[in-house]
Parts: sequence; C-alpha cells; structure tokens
Amino acid sequence: MQESCIVPCFVLISVFLLCLYLKYGINNGTIYDLKFWLNCRVIYGRERKLNASWFKEHPWLRYSISTFALNYGSCTVFADKGAKDKLFINPVTGWVKVSRVWYSSRKIRIVSCREVAAEHFKNVKSGKTESVISTFSSSKKEQVLRNRHILDKIIRALLLCGKQNIAIRDHTEERSNFMAILREFAEDDPLLKEHIQSTTARYKYTSPEVQNDLLIMCRKLIFDKIVEDCNEACFFSVLGDECMDKSTKEQMSICLRFIDPGTKDVGNIFFFFVEPDNTKGETITRCL
Repeated sequence: MQESCIVPCFVLISVFLLCLYLKYGINNGTIYDLKFWLNCRVIYGRERKLNASWFKEHPWLRYSISTFALNYGSCTVFADKGAKDKLFINPVTGWVKVSRVWYSSRKIRIVSCREVAAEHFKNVKSGKTESVISTFSSSKKEQVLRNRHILDKIIRALLLCGKQNIAIRDHTEERSNFMAILREFAEDDPLLKEHIQSTTARYKYTSPEVQNDLLIMCRKLIFDKIVEDCNEACFFSVLGDECMDKSTKEQMSICLRFIDPGTKDVGNIFFFFVEPDNTKGETITRCL
C-alpha cells in the first residue's frame, strides 16, 4: 500500500518540475527563472525575484543562493583599489536598486570598463590575445635586438679602421673614413641604413665621444684575451723596443711572445705603447 502511494507522488513531483521547466525554459544550460522563482524574497513588503534578463545581458553576473546576494565578477575582481564608486565590488542584496543601475549612463560606463578588462583577461588566459606585459616585453626585446645589431656594425667599422691602420676621423664627421665604411655597410643592411639616415633618432652612437668609448671597451676585451692566452701558455716572454718619434717623445712598444696552447706555435703579439721618461735601464725596467 505504501509503495503504491510513493510511485504516484514521485510521478506528480516529476510532472510538476517538468511543467516548470517547460514554462520558464533554459538559458545557457541554467534554469534561471525556475531558480529565482524558488528563491523569492520579500523586500519593502513586496515579494520580489531576480530578473533573468540581467544574466542574459551581463554574463559576469552571479547569484548566491546561500547569501541571497548578487555578485558581479568583473567588478569584484577588476575594480580599481582606490575607486570611489564601489558599484558591485561588494555583494548586492538590494535587488530594487540593481535595476536602476542599468539605466544610469555613468554606472553603465563603469561596469562596461570592468567587463572589457574581464573579457581581455579571458582572452589572455585562453591564448587568443597577448597580455599587455608580453606586448611590452616583445617590443622591448625587438628594440634591444635592433640596437645590438646597429652597435655591432658600428664596432665592426671601428675595428676595420684599426686593423687596416686607417684614420677614423676627418675634419668633419660626415666625411670621415668611419662614416664612409658605415655607409658602405648600410647598403646591404636596411636597419643600419634607416638608423644612419634617421633625423629623429635620439642616439646614433657615431659621435667621436662614443667612438672613443667603444675603442676603450674593445681594447679592454683584447687585453683580457691576450692575458688569458698568456696565462694558459706554459712559457711567455716580454719584449720591449724603444725609439723616439717625430715629436721627440720616447715611445717604447711592448710585445708578448708565447706558445699558443691550441696550435703550439710561437706567436708575437703587440700589447701597447709606453712613454718612458728617459732611456735609462732603470726606467725601461720599471716600464716593463
């Protein structure tokens, strides 16, 4: 007898829920109207329920059954910390006031800005777009690579002048051998050509001061390499030869002779010039 009563009750409940389902329908897999109908609230002496159209127009809107409050995800997460307007930053329980927000142009702009931020966040997380940081990082990386490429060409031009014993400068910077070689490099290099011809570039790295700085850095690297090779060699010697130049100044060239660890060949490398005060043996020894 009890079992026969349970079955009809179950059928009636199922039919009742089915009728509600057919009446209120489904939106994006959620029975909004049914849920709100089951969670009506009495506000200002009147029974009220949420409007399902709000959720259709604002996908970031969420309703908490446990607290009977509305939470706007984009406003809660993406609102400015120092924002004066606290719209939807905290859960909203006054549903009557919520409906007025959609008709306020200022409020709509605030919500729209936060929705744009939320949508951008979703696109970044899904890989559809790059983040702002990645964009800036990519731009900065490209600028660094471009500057390195240009500096490499400038340094190569300086080294070529040094190896071939070519004067770097002339009476005017534009007519110098250095600039002539650099322009020749630029014929096959669009980036370098654009850099040289640019009239808006803040730094061109071709001034005499920059040339001196680059030559000093190149000299240090060459010295360090020579010293490293000498330290790796089993034996090395220091050679010095003194003579007077045209201006009657004493010039002593310092050369190094050592065995190359790789080829086992004996090599002589010029190291630098020294200006001794006189040609006495004590002075020359001190210079060495």
